[in-house]
Amino acid sequence: MASKREKLDDLIDVARQRAWLQNPQAEIQFRTRHYERGDRHHDADRFSILKAHPQWPQMRLIARAYLHYCVFEPFETEAKFWELTCYANMMRFNFGSQETCVIAAGQDDVPYCGFMLRPGIVNEALRAGGAIPEYKFDKLRKYDDGGDDQLWYEPLPNQALQFLDAAPIIAAAKALTLDIARKKKTRYAKFHCFNLVDDVMAGLFDTTLATPSESLENVLLNTDDFVNAQASSADLAELQTQINTLGETDVTRLGIERVGQDIFRRRLMIEFNGCCPVTGIDDARLLRASHLKPWAKCESDIERLDVHNGLLLAAHIDAAFDAGLIGYNDEGELITSPQLSAKNFEALHVQLNYRLPSALLTSRRRRNLEWHRNKHGL
Repeated sequence: MASKREKLDDLIDVARQRAWLQNPQAEIQFRTRHYERGDRHHDADRFSILKAHPQWPQMRLIARAYLHYCVFEPFETEAKFWELTCYANMMRFNFGSQETCVIAAGQDDVPYCGFMLRPGIVNEALRAGGAIPEYKFDKLRKYDDGGDDQLWYEPLPNQALQFLDAAPIIAAAKALTLDIARKKKTRYAKFHCFNLVDDVMAGLFDTTLATPSESLENVLLNTDDFVNAQASSADLAELQTQINTLGETDVTRLGIERVGQDIFRRRLMIEFNGCCPVTGIDDARLLRASHLKPWAKCESDIERLDVHNGLLLAAHIDAAFDAGLIGYNDEGELITSPQLSAKNFEALHVQLNYRLPSALLTSRRRRNLEWHRNKHGL
C-alpha cells in the first residue's frame, strides 16, 4: 500500500517525466497497473447506465484519446494521482482537487467535452503559426492546484478528437496534469470507477500474456489471457466450446483459423465501436475485419490475432485497401495508388483529407500500416 505522502517524483524518475513532456504525442507504454483495487462494484449501476447511452462509443473514444496523450503513465499513477469518476450521463477526469476533463452526453447526438489547459502554451503555439480546431471558452474556473495559468476550453461539436489531435492542445493538457500530479495526489481516489477505466483502456493494448513462440492452439485454449477485457463470460464460453469441438485431424488448423478470425473480428468490433472509421457505416453485415499484414504473411500466430494488425472497414473500403489501392501514412492520412482512377476513387465516397483518429494509431498499428505501404508501393 502506497504512503499517503508518496509523491510522483518518488514513484517515477523525473527524467521520464521530462521526456514525456517533450514528446508532443508520446504513446503509453504498457505496464502493470498499480492501484488500490477497491470495490469492483463501486458505481457499477451508474457505469451500466452510461455504457448503455447511445453516445457512449463516441464518449469512450474521446476518453481514450485523453488518457492516451494527456495523462502521464496512467498504468502506474491510476487512482493515486488521477481519477475517473462515473456518472449516469458523463465522466470526469480529476487531478489533485480539480477536474481537468469532462465528457458528457450532449445535444444532437454529439457528446459535450471540456478540457482544462495551460492557455500560455496554446497562445504561444498560435502566435507561432500553429493551428487548432475551433473552440470556445467557458466561464473561468478557478482552482488552486493548477495555478493562475489555466483556462477551460470547449471544442465545437464533433471536434473533440481533432482537438485532442493538435500538438498545442496535447502539450497544454500534459503540462497542467503533470504539474498537478507532482504537487499532490488526487483528492477523489475513493470515487475512481475501475469498471469505467477498464472499458476505456480496453483496446489501447493487446494484453495477451502469450509469447510469439506459442501456438495459436495454446493461445485459444487460454482464452482468458487473450480475449479483450470487454469480452463477456458468455463470449468466452462460446469460444471455448468452438475450440473444444475441433478434432485432431488435418482440418483442425483450418478450424482454429476460423475461430481465430472470429476472435479477431470480435475484438476489432470492440476496438472500433462497431463502426467503420472511414465511412461511418455501422451495420455489421457491411463491415470487414481487415488485416494490415495478411494472415498468411504474419510471422506468428500471435501477430495474426493482434488487434493492432487490423482495421474495421466497410466492405468496399476493405477491398480497396486489400488490393493496395489505398493506404494510410503514420499520421493516419489517406494515401492512394496511381492505379486507382479518379472515377473509382470518387465512387468510394471517401474524403481525400480524411485521417484516422490518433487514438487508433498505436505504435504497432503504425508499423503494420508501414508494412502495407511497402508491400504495395504506396
